[in-house]
Amino acid sequence: MKQIFKYIYLSVLACSTMLSLNSCLGTDEENKGTSECAILSFAVDDIKSAITIKNSLGEDSVYYRTMSGSSIKFNIDQIRGLITTVDSLPNWLDITRVVPTYSGYGYAYVRVNDIYYAFSNGKDSLDFTNGLDLMMVSTDGTSAKKYTVTINKSSNDADTLVWEALPQNNLVLNGNHHMVARNDNMFVFAENGGNTTLTTSLNGTEWTAPSVLNSQVNPKSVTLFRNDFYALDAEGQILSSADGLQWNKVSDMHAEQILASDAAYLYIQTGGKILASKDMAQWKENGIVDTEMLPLSNICSQAYTTRTNSQLQNVVMIGTSPSDTENSVVWFKISSDDESSNQTWNYIPHKTGNAYTLPHADELSLVYYEGELLAFVADYAAGTHSLYSSEDNGITWHKNTEHVLPPSDLATTEPSSFILLDNNAWVIQGGEQPKVWKGTLKTVK
Repeated sequence: MKQIFKYIYLSVLACSTMLSLNSCLGTDEENKGTSECAILSFAVDDIKSAITIKNSLGEDSVYYRTMSGSSIKFNIDQIRGLITTVDSLPNWLDITRVVPTYSGYGYAYVRVNDIYYAFSNGKDSLDFTNGLDLMMVSTDGTSAKKYTVTINKSSNDADTLVWEALPQNNLVLNGNHHMVARNDNMFVFAENGGNTTLTTSLNGTEWTAPSVLNSQVNPKSVTLFRNDFYALDAEGQILSSADGLQWNKVSDMHAEQILASDAAYLYIQTGGKILASKDMAQWKENGIVDTEMLPLSNICSQAYTTRTNSQLQNVVMIGTSPSDTENSVVWFKISSDDESSNQTWNYIPHKTGNAYTLPHADELSLVYYEGELLAFVADYAAGTHSLYSSEDNGITWHKNTEHVLPPSDLATTEPSSFILLDNNAWVIQGGEQPKVWKGTLKTVK
């Protein structure tokens, strides 16, 4: 605990009013003289944990992960006096210094070595390793109610993804493909027989028959912007589609690459510059420095609200570039619909020997989950697929040991896609016999 104000033996506790302490419901005047005592809600602050791993040099390395307190839900059993987490939390979570916040009737005390101590609501950190015994005492000192609070963690940190191979019907993926999650659907754009096709599914098993698009868009360029699909054709024209099948030219601007999108802008690369547009008519420079390090392939991005301002978004873009054959390139920006707060793109440089870069890959996918970025990295030469995570907006990356990836029968040289949908992970792999795996996440918000 950060601070303990005073301790009270059990024999004295029942008759003490402790009016000098703060009430968990309101002012002392509001609670004075009541005999009610109960915890009505229970939550915890964000939990920061130190994790030791082996870096690429084989040395022990410590990095920190933070789990959002808002994602940790508690169930209160008033009859049995039990307060427990709804979900089993990851094994790596450090619960030795957790700050709880409660609301209810009366004053709260925590038991340590058979003595109950008053603690400051929302301020004192407590050790939940072996559970906690709490007691709520009515403000008139005539009644008390005991609770046991438990934060449940998984028994190991290796299998928080449980994979299931799904039977397939109608899925045809003979070439490169790109999977996009929109609403409750999986959209797979693919090169099939010299055409670009689209197939969709709600459950990963039943797929619509491949339909040929009305334009020869590059499937790898397909990006969601304001819930519509955007892509490039062979001439670099910018096309848009509401359903993924019917595409129309939406800009006179030509692009070499579609780089990213967020709530306000679509970003393209052209003429050695990064340009941004809200309406596909007006384009503004949004980055002209280090553009030789822009990705030319395996481009993917994620945009998510910053922790401090709901009007701002972090935007992270990754990919591969011939300018760096050992690492994937990572770019970052702060985006805002308000021009005065909108920032330009910045390349995140790395130094030789840095053990925390995102490795070079033959294929990349990027998702955002539980306050961290997860990059799916396929290395055909090494015959591996891995997940790398970043909690600092792409500055440093660590091989993820919490989620096991991939399923053991995932081939090492066939094109693959990785997305999150409905709190599940999905991997699709092409080839003569396409395969789909659904990974159930054990720690969901």
